[in-house]
This record gives sequence, structure tokens and C-alpha cells, in this order.
Amino acid sequence: MLFFLALLLTASLTLSCLRAIPQSPLPLAAHISLLLAVCWLGNLAFSRAFHAKSNPESVLISALILALIISPSGQLSWAGLELPLLAGLWAMASKYLFGRRLLFNPAAFGVFCAGLLTKSAASWWVGNYWLFGLVLVGGFFLLRKMRCFDLVLSFCGSVLVVSTLLAPAGYAWMFDSEIVTRSAMMFFAFVMLTEPRTMPLGWGWRIAFGVLVGIFYAPATHFGSLRFSPEIALLMGNLFAAAVKWRRRRFVALQRAVAHTT
Repeated sequence: MLFFLALLLTASLTLSCLRAIPQSPLPLAAHISLLLAVCWLGNLAFSRAFHAKSNPESVLISALILALIISPSGQLSWAGLELPLLAGLWAMASKYLFGRRLLFNPAAFGVFCAGLLTKSAASWWVGNYWLFGLVLVGGFFLLRKMRCFDLVLSFCGSVLVVSTLLAPAGYAWMFDSEIVTRSAMMFFAFVMLTEPRTMPLGWGWRIAFGVLVGIFYAPATHFGSLRFSPEIALLMGNLFAAAVKWRRRRFVALQRAVAHTT
């Protein structure tokens, strides 16, 4: 995962030099460096405060994910830097605030909390036509290693079904193709949805998790004026996964208690 994210950012820097994407090379390089520094220092502070061990690779992965979903800013001011700074700190905090278990995807939690404080939002700029092929190839090898094709297929199928049903008549194909090729859906599915510690165990529960996140992820999903960002869709799925794991632990504890009494 770490090599895959580094490859995406290297390709992004190359494309920015060629002016194929809107991001400029120097602001993008500074943006990546800033998030790496913030996440590394933030994780160091939290690990010492909570007297807990830290995983350096997990820190780097979270930082690189944030660099790919938050647009770099060319402004050397608080207004331009507050979202990545706060997102990095909240992402690191999520690794320690909920005890030993990781309840939420760190990058999604960081962007969500930072967005509440700054009234800004992640752009998910990694979702562009130029990076689409690289995301697909790298994502395939990730899924092959993690063996969770069922999760990604259920998620993508759910997104496309909802979008097709709610799209204006005659425009379903256009909407679906835009969602697949010009949004961050595939990056979201391969990189963030498949976080092992925030998904439920078991084939059936994984599919239910993918369908649930997909329903809220679909751009057409709304309740009145309320719509859901990708990070909110994932956090809701993480809550579902946590409930499933809690139920499983309760069941195992009950079985042990019965076995002990007999």
C-alpha cells in the first residue's frame, strides 16, 4: 500500500510538471512534505502521551492518502494550510482516542473533523482521468494480495445501482461512466474501504459493509438537502463494522462463559 501511494504521488508530480493536472509542482511537493511532517510529529506526540506503540508505515500511509485527497494550496497562510494541518492531526489522534482498536479510518476521520472546524472539504483530486489507469492496475494487485474482491465489487455495484436508479432518464450511462473514470471512487475502494482494521470479519458482513458504504457514497443519494461526502459514507460504514465486531466479541464471550460454567 505504501509503495502504491508513493507511486501515485510520483506520477502526480510528473503530471503536474507536464501541466496535465491543475496542481502545480512546487505547491504539490510542499503539500506532501507538510502532511508527512504533521502526521509524523503528531503521531509521535500522541504515542508518547498515551504510552502506546506506533506503526511508522501506518503513519506514512495516512499522510500520503491525505495528500491525495486534499488539494495543495499555494497560499503560505493559515487559511490555506488549516485543512491539511488539522486533518493530519485528527487522523493521528484517531489511532489512539478509541483505545486499542481502530474505530475509524484515520484519513476519513481526519478530513471529517478538520472539515467541521474549518468549513472546508477534501477535493479528492486523485480522482482524475490521468491517474485512472494507474489506480486500476495498482488496486488490482492490492486486492489480489488482500483477497477482498467481494468487498470492492459489492461497493462499486451498490454505487452504480443507486446512481443508475436515481439518474435522469437517458443519462444513467453518462453518470455512471463519470463516476467510475473521473471521480475518486476506485481509489476510495482500493485504498480506504479495504483498511483491514476498520472492516467487519466474514464474507457476508464484508458484502453488507460494501453495500452500505456504496449507498451513502453514491452522489445521487440524499435525504432532502442532506448529502454525504465520501469520508462520511466511510465513517458510517466503520460504525457498522464496529457494531458487527462488538456483537461477535459478545457472542464469543458468552460461549466461553457457558463452557466455563458447564
